[in-house]
Amino acid sequence: MTLSTGLKSAGLLALVVVTVLIIAAGPDSADRDSTGPIVPVDSAGFHLDSYAVNQDSLYQWLLPESLREISGLAATSDDRLFTHDDEMGEVYEIDPVAGGIVKIFTLGEQGVWDDFEGIAAADDFLFMVTSTGTLYRFQEGADGQWVQFDRFQTPLDEICEVEGLTFDATHRRLLLACKQMFDDNQPEQVSVFAWSVDEEKLAGALFEIPMEELRQSIGKKHFNPSGIVYRSITGTVFLIAARQRLILEFTLNGELIAIMQLAKKEHHQVEGISFLSNGLLILADEGEKRRARLSLYSP
Repeated sequence: MTLSTGLKSAGLLALVVVTVLIIAAGPDSADRDSTGPIVPVDSAGFHLDSYAVNQDSLYQWLLPESLREISGLAATSDDRLFTHDDEMGEVYEIDPVAGGIVKIFTLGEQGVWDDFEGIAAADDFLFMVTSTGTLYRFQEGADGQWVQFDRFQTPLDEICEVEGLTFDATHRRLLLACKQMFDDNQPEQVSVFAWSVDEEKLAGALFEIPMEELRQSIGKKHFNPSGIVYRSITGTVFLIAARQRLILEFTLNGELIAIMQLAKKEHHQVEGISFLSNGLLILADEGEKRRARLSLYSP
């Protein structure tokens, strides 16, 4: 077999596998909203500048009505994807390829209403964060089950509006992204804070970058994060901003190393970001008056 024939055969096999997954997802599957299946590649260590925002690398789904107000995304170590809406403590496991709902479970027997803005998978727990910096810690539940939770109030309720949560397994800490700082007397800045999962307390700022240092590089007057993800394989932090339709990649010291501009047509209001272990970049767009979207980009 020639190399060319082998590549064509591999591509056909990937297409068949994706098609079977879509058919098997059943009536709960979301509607496909793009052309061509996405084929995972061995690209786990790629940085943001290895991804192209175009139809050739995009695979997109319309999600079910129940996820119209989708917010954060979190991928587990075994590549299962969890998300939530932004009002009630309901956690969804979704199929990142077919877009269907695998299961739903809730926080607390009576349910929890709060302004949820992010989710993270950390060891044997899942965490969710609210806009006031309140953390909810719980274990994964079965479909239709309610689960017990622990709640931690951080000092961030007086510092900033939180919008985004991720787990840094290397340093055993949660990273919380600030959408907007509360102190109007301080220069505008992009801030990420760390919370120790072992000590169960805020460990301080990971980085605080003056906006004036970013404006020229990103071509925007402001940058208001709406989601965050840390990748241990690259050792970098990715911040998304729905208002500016940007993804920025930073070192843990706050050095900007890559920028991606998102297309308005495909990304109305991007609220969640995650990666699978094979390098697929996953974005979630809130629906508002339309259905939410799940977008997958291959390098």
